[in-house]
Amino acid sequence: MLSKLYNIISSIKINRKESSNTIIKSFGPNLDKLKKHFNYDNTHIKRSLMAKNNLKARELNDNMKIAFNHIFKFLGYTENEFVVKNAYTTSHNGITHIYIKQATRGLEIANADLNINIGKSGDVISMGSSFYKKATNDSAEVSSKSKYQKTKILEYTNLQFENKNNKQISPKNKPRSSFYTRSVIFPLDSTYITLEKAVEFLAKYLGQKIELNGNSFFNINFTDANKNEFSVIKDIPIFFAEDGQILYKPVFIHSNNGTLEAAWNLRIVQKNHSWGSFVSAKNGQIISLISWTSGASYRVYPFEYSNPEIYNRTLLINPHNIAASPQGWHFLNNRISFNSTVGNNVAVQKFSSNKSLDSMYRPISLNNEYDYKINYTKNADTYIDASITNVFYTINMMHDLMYQYGFDEKAGNFQQDNRGKGGKGNDAVIAYVQDSSQINNAQFTTPPDGYSAKMNLFLFSYNNSQRDPSLVNDLIVHEYSHGVSSRLVGGPENADCLLNNISQGMGEGWSDFVAIFVKIKPGDCNTTLYTMCEYLMEGGFREYPYTTDIKKNPVTFGYLNKENYQEPHNSGLIWASILHEVLWALINKHGFTKDLMSRNIKYGNILALQLVIDAMKLHICNPNFIHGRDDIILSDEELTGGKNKCNIWKAFAKRGMGYNANIFKQSNTFKNKYIESFDLPKECF
Repeated sequence: MLSKLYNIISSIKINRKESSNTIIKSFGPNLDKLKKHFNYDNTHIKRSLMAKNNLKARELNDNMKIAFNHIFKFLGYTENEFVVKNAYTTSHNGITHIYIKQATRGLEIANADLNINIGKSGDVISMGSSFYKKATNDSAEVSSKSKYQKTKILEYTNLQFENKNNKQISPKNKPRSSFYTRSVIFPLDSTYITLEKAVEFLAKYLGQKIELNGNSFFNINFTDANKNEFSVIKDIPIFFAEDGQILYKPVFIHSNNGTLEAAWNLRIVQKNHSWGSFVSAKNGQIISLISWTSGASYRVYPFEYSNPEIYNRTLLINPHNIAASPQGWHFLNNRISFNSTVGNNVAVQKFSSNKSLDSMYRPISLNNEYDYKINYTKNADTYIDASITNVFYTINMMHDLMYQYGFDEKAGNFQQDNRGKGGKGNDAVIAYVQDSSQINNAQFTTPPDGYSAKMNLFLFSYNNSQRDPSLVNDLIVHEYSHGVSSRLVGGPENADCLLNNISQGMGEGWSDFVAIFVKIKPGDCNTTLYTMCEYLMEGGFREYPYTTDIKKNPVTFGYLNKENYQEPHNSGLIWASILHEVLWALINKHGFTKDLMSRNIKYGNILALQLVIDAMKLHICNPNFIHGRDDIILSDEELTGGKNKCNIWKAFAKRGMGYNANIFKQSNTFKNKYIESFDLPKECF
């Protein structure tokens, strides 16, 4: 099912929603209604013009002549109205691809493109065009009284292509005269803004200020690697242009209303973005802004924050970890990327009982900029985009975090493509947001490695209001951690090693432990009170908060003898409380860092999580608390040489799991009896 999603998702029609203007977003004219695609077959337009022209499609120039004749005949353009930007022949199928830019009055129309494809037999097999068709009253007509600057703008591309032997060769024939470099005019009178003003308008839009004097910068001509001619302004302050220059050229741009507008095409490289922009030469308006930087941004509750009533969302840019997700969160592999809440680690969508997975709703963003507003006075479905974004972010953060600590491909982590690093792959998490099939619940289903896990987040009802767990990070972290423990205990291909009440309770405890681990902040101490999901339930999900203060949280190993603490969530409270003691024992000894991704085990919190993860891999199938304690101590022995042995023993002993703690089955009831011990091994006295 998930493989089908990954095959289909890239073809979903984009219906991008407008979002907050609090960040700089790429934008530009939408020409979807004006685009035309021609797929030819013999029952319609005769594809082969070669027969009529007696041409043999053996050379690139021959194929270009076929393409030109087709454009002249069926689209009605002349040779002076376009310029070839690129052309090549693919060696394995013999198809020639020609990419053309429209031109008028000596200037390119920046967003008027045509691609035409010629088969190896000389047939025109397909063509797509967003060419502008000149209107009767052309708003871009220039005044005859204007002053003009001569600028070299159009040049026939020095084409190269692959022949059958994969050698680069050039066209034998000279290009048409219409494609040679020529001088063109661009108005500079009071009707049009100057180049300096265009730069200032762009800077203002980008939230910066720059003032240019035409006499203060050095201006030269420049031809880029694609044979596009620009002029270059040098000596630009590096705070605005990292390389100290701005590339520019005058163009026309095809607007949404079907007219042409004169514009300055400006290209700048800044620290976090490379921008391609088009500034209206008429009024300085930013017509189009495109970021060529591969990145993604998400307005979310940061990983360590979990209560929407207390914390604010933040816009985070490229938060992925390079080691865990080297291509970011929207890439499946080197060939496939997504512009939605789908990637190699997870696919997140709004649950719909009457739709298949590939057709369920998910936000789409051309530039992977997920910035959506929330109005908590309205129903949750009104901010579904923000909810999906928060889940996508948090699950990916968990993937990247756990990767650092050993939940990687070989250990059975959740990835669609394992990049040749072991494990089975094809098992990215499928997350359903605002699932209406239940209420007041969340769940995580973990099959063996190679099969996708599923997270279901159901809406909650609290104080007569609807609350969305998709915005509660500790709940998402908790649920994802179930997947981690299920894959690690007993190995990634055995999903049956946390089945009895106690081992299930350990699973609940591990999940709470990780959620609290993430929530700890600088300035916290061992007696700080941590609650689980207080936004969804008054006082949180657990009977007691997590703290080392025994008065605030009195649970000990012996509480397992109480009937109600046999329930997995309640026994999980006990296990997580014991692990919380271990966590703070190590923090008090080694200190704390908020950099969780570094996995620097010289810090106590990092070491604690590493020992817990390492111990999961050592556990017997369906372990109990004693197994859990002993394997954590063994993990420390293996990792540090036992340097923290006594600190760990003291933490366990404080909650009744000292050296002589034990479990035995009662003969009369066949129920387990849990014997507390608060003593230490001799070497720790």
